[in-house]
Amino acid sequence: MITGERSLNFSTIFETVFRNDSLIPEKYKPAIFFLAEKNGKVKVSKQTGDVPFIMTDSFSYMFPDCFRVPETDYIIMTLDMTIHNNDYNWQGLFGVFFKKDARDLGEVKAYLNGLKTSIYLAVKMNEEAAISAPLHTFNVHDKIAHMLKETHYTDELNVFTEVFAHQLKDYVSKENDVAVLLKDPFSSYYVLEASTNATLTDQKSQYTIEQMTLAGLLQPSNKKNQCIIEKKNVPYSLFRALWAYNDFFIIPIFYKTDCIGMVMVLSLQGECNRTYSGEILKLTSDLGAWFNKLIHAKQMSVEKIRKDLLLKVTRKFYSSKDVGEILGEIVEALREAYPGCKVNLMLSNEWDVAETLPVQMLDIQNSAEGTAAKAYVTGELIVTDTSINGKTILTVPLKGRQGVYGVFEMEMTVSQIFTHSELEFIQVLADTGGNAIENAELYQQSRQYIEDLQLINQTSHLINSNLKVNEAVDLMMNKIIEAFQADEAGFIMFDDRWTFKDGGRTWKYPSEELFENNVKIADLVMTLKTGKQEIFLGDWSKDVKNPPFKSAIGIPMVHNNQVIGGVLVFKKTAYAFSFDSFKLCQSLVHHCTLAFINAILHEEMKELVVTDYLTKLYTREYMDEIVTDSMKNDGYGAFILLDIDHFKSVNDRFGHQAGDAVIIQVAKVIQSYTKKDRDIGVRWGGEELAIYLPKTDAIHAGDVAERIRHIVKEETEPNVTVSCGVSSWTSEEGVPSLTKLFNDADKALYRAKETGRDKVEFFHENG
Repeated sequence: MITGERSLNFSTIFETVFRNDSLIPEKYKPAIFFLAEKNGKVKVSKQTGDVPFIMTDSFSYMFPDCFRVPETDYIIMTLDMTIHNNDYNWQGLFGVFFKKDARDLGEVKAYLNGLKTSIYLAVKMNEEAAISAPLHTFNVHDKIAHMLKETHYTDELNVFTEVFAHQLKDYVSKENDVAVLLKDPFSSYYVLEASTNATLTDQKSQYTIEQMTLAGLLQPSNKKNQCIIEKKNVPYSLFRALWAYNDFFIIPIFYKTDCIGMVMVLSLQGECNRTYSGEILKLTSDLGAWFNKLIHAKQMSVEKIRKDLLLKVTRKFYSSKDVGEILGEIVEALREAYPGCKVNLMLSNEWDVAETLPVQMLDIQNSAEGTAAKAYVTGELIVTDTSINGKTILTVPLKGRQGVYGVFEMEMTVSQIFTHSELEFIQVLADTGGNAIENAELYQQSRQYIEDLQLINQTSHLINSNLKVNEAVDLMMNKIIEAFQADEAGFIMFDDRWTFKDGGRTWKYPSEELFENNVKIADLVMTLKTGKQEIFLGDWSKDVKNPPFKSAIGIPMVHNNQVIGGVLVFKKTAYAFSFDSFKLCQSLVHHCTLAFINAILHEEMKELVVTDYLTKLYTREYMDEIVTDSMKNDGYGAFILLDIDHFKSVNDRFGHQAGDAVIIQVAKVIQSYTKKDRDIGVRWGGEELAIYLPKTDAIHAGDVAERIRHIVKEETEPNVTVSCGVSSWTSEEGVPSLTKLFNDADKALYRAKETGRDKVEFFHENG
């Protein structure tokens, strides 16, 4: 019902009623009288008396959805009102806004009812005047002045054009529609700026025409003068959308010799009303300069908005190193530049972004023919008009200097033609965002590389500085579990030379039983051992049924081109390790392999230094260190000194090589009957051997000595016997002495030799 409402000139009605301010009684001043929609939207207002600024300001800030008075000193009183005009009934409110004082509210209401009658009379008078006076009698300049006043001399093109279109609607048939197309300052098109028909506005892109097309319709003689282009002169191929109408005519809008737009009068049924086309032509002609000014104002405004927006987002882009924050700024900027558009981000990487962002992964493999995939591969912006729902979709790549990091889709609510300038702005915004993403990604990668190098260097340094093999392995496993948030990590050695010295273990796991008894893990171990190849499983369950873990990394330990061992890292969830994690683990294992080999070689060298070459027992100097340490930390201990009986006779009879063999046999007996992780077997000198037993009393030490004596007598070849002397110490006896401990054992040994050999004797203080 826009037609009926537009035929009501509310301004004229109020001018008629409130023409003479002196006729309003002083007791009702100051006040603001108004007509408004039921929802509170003010159609027209009139101030009476000396209205203060605060009152005007309060009135202007009333909410459109309801009458709400910001200042408690003021009152709004309204009456329901219905205005009949031809075939249209306008229903709204007539009211007054005034200062709260001693005025009687009933009297005010009565006065309003009286003014309602005056409004009805004014409507009737204006209706009769409109019937009796043809359009050509109105003054065009007065009409222009009225439009400018109604729009408050706005420089907003869309606001003035909307008023202009509806003013023209008042002077054509109510069955006719009016559309105004104006020159777009950023393209070579005329675009629909305003229409009296909402359907036309929704189909804006269909009513867009190239400037050259309209230039072809204008005869050379008409380019300096106003003209009317009739339907019969418009080729169907040039403007197909217009041919959906039964009749139409076009009036170009000129500024000097430049056609800057056009007015279209359209009729779906019957012919257009051309009665007042001459007056419309005159009005359009006189407004050419004003339209030109508004077009340039729009151009400057849009350019400023875009520049300000680009400047704002650029500052934010380059002040942030967070990809998620940058993507959020891109979406916000697009929504600010194109309110109502729907933005979707399709990214090539799994960045950590806010859940509120419309993000999904770009699936090129399964949608290679899709628009998003094409924009990503080509790096070109793509505009798509969908025939199904009449929407326009822009697909824009996020390009950096080194690659494309995804695309974003802008889905417009209606079909829309984007100008070259708009597309350029969107592409610049996308490229700026792409470069910012690239910079942030490079920054994050650099930080990650630094952290990775620090991890590798720190681990290698710790392993090199802590050269005990078992401690080195534990340190390496702990670092791997911490770095990769692994559920389990394993360490295995394949070469006997590089196995651990504490019992020959080849596995080193937090859960060794789980790994040693699992056939599926054993298969991975064999892959490392036989193939020299790494293992990187995103979802192990795709290859085997019910695996103990779903994600796995396996890195072989290679030394001198041979696989000597490997590292396995596991996670229960699928795809828990990224490729960067795999590469880091690879580097970590490769660096640590050398450090691990160095640790083992260091232990071997240390063993050579503290071990007797012939017997493989420890040296006397090493035992001195161990016993001294034991006397500081343990409460008691025992010492056994052994001597091979008649050893000179063995050398004389069988030779020195046989004598060495005997010493080696006795040493092996000592190694077999002592606790390897605690007791110390020693080559004391010549045919003398010794054993230190920490936290052992003399009685138990005597039992050990007796077992060794018995085995030596039974199993050596050539057969020999040994004599043993046993001494002990306790902290309760005072400060222990290393020299006294050894001397006491020597005295006990001497007594064993003197009393018949092949026996064990204990040291006693009383002799």
